[in-house]
Amino acid sequence: MMYARSILMMLVLATAGLIAAAPQQTVTVYISDVNGRQPRLAIPDFMVSAGDTDLTAAARTIADVLWNDLEFEQEFYLLPPDVARSVPRATSVTALPYEEWAQRGADYVLVGSLRRSGTEMPVDIHVISVSGATLGKDVFPRTYGCQAAHLRTCAHTIADSLHKNLRNVEGVAMSRLAFTSDRGGDKASAVFPRPSKEIYIADYDGENVAPVTNNHSLNMFPAWSPDGKLLAYVSYAPQADIYVKSVYEARQAWRIAGGPATADNFGPAFSPDGAQIAFYSNRDGTYQVYVGSTDGKTPARRLTANRTYEQSPTWSPNGSQIAFTSDRASADTPLMYVMNADGTGQTALACGARCDRPSWSPAGDLIAFTCGTIRPYNICTLSVRTGALQKLLTDDGYTNEQPVFAPNGKHIAFTTSRYGKDEIAIMDTKGKIQRRVTRAGNNSYPSWSRSR
Repeated sequence: MMYARSILMMLVLATAGLIAAAPQQTVTVYISDVNGRQPRLAIPDFMVSAGDTDLTAAARTIADVLWNDLEFEQEFYLLPPDVARSVPRATSVTALPYEEWAQRGADYVLVGSLRRSGTEMPVDIHVISVSGATLGKDVFPRTYGCQAAHLRTCAHTIADSLHKNLRNVEGVAMSRLAFTSDRGGDKASAVFPRPSKEIYIADYDGENVAPVTNNHSLNMFPAWSPDGKLLAYVSYAPQADIYVKSVYEARQAWRIAGGPATADNFGPAFSPDGAQIAFYSNRDGTYQVYVGSTDGKTPARRLTANRTYEQSPTWSPNGSQIAFTSDRASADTPLMYVMNADGTGQTALACGARCDRPSWSPAGDLIAFTCGTIRPYNICTLSVRTGALQKLLTDDGYTNEQPVFAPNGKHIAFTTSRYGKDEIAIMDTKGKIQRRVTRAGNNSYPSWSRSR
């Protein structure tokens, strides 16, 4: 119960008091690419009251996190911080040296200021055009009521708002990752006679880590509900079964899969409406795909009926289909299939020599999956429309697996061994831009939520 209260308190506080204040004016101006390239944005140091060291440090934290969030989405080309600091700092929005910024290649300058107001630290944000026909136009005047204890969350909020209002893109700065980790260092217990692993959640960038489970067992396969309020996961006690837990309410997790006490249930995946969970189970012999209700009140129904192994279901964005893996074509070699949500119309997908752990993109155009016949495995994508296959990462001797799409479809989180242990990393859908997320223990089975 202590851990339930701690995660509840962390999540409530992380979202408290960080909604943007009413904008100074309604702005619906999307910044388009300039001359075929990303708009160039500079972020100089925020303006604060002279001599206020705490406010200066807070401003630096917000600016740094904001810079990283904007750089991650690749919707702007950000001028390097040393270039931004080479321009004399303006004392006000109206005193911005347009020509000097334009000479350094900026199209827009983000002017931020931080002040005190009671227990809050309001942040004023202005994005000013410094070149072209819109010279001097403020395309993003906003004020955010931030608090000293939640500066990172404040910056994430600003980043997502900037992306939505200026680039018409849903950012992921306020989204979260769930994953399995042994970072707690718990060893074998009477409940589980092997080293334990727990479920954790963190901000998308790996900060603000909090435990979800603390049962000294093996917990794996976390899966977020579409609204980001529930987590489904597999826990051994001692059989593998599926549980659902509210991340906002301090109440007990509930079991949903059911079946014989000796059966193992794995791989939960929420339907897009959140009402159902697909999973695979050996309750009828070999592992098959089932669907049960999220509340656990409706008995699960079986969707596949083969003597082979049918596993790893993932829903299409509209909920009409489920992709899964099966070794029906060749024993011990999983390939990918798709079926209607009621189990009919099972069709093979040409995914290569071996396919595992599929993840359907939010737009429905791609399925990412673990590919490769032997370790080290890699990550590939399959175009649902054209059938085109693409390997995302180079064969560098490290295993990369368990891909899952970001809520906006622009990124993929995955498990990789390239850092000496199993860690969670993020890349774009071409495999070009990569960022390490976890840095403690061994971590695996990422799941990516929508913004909280």
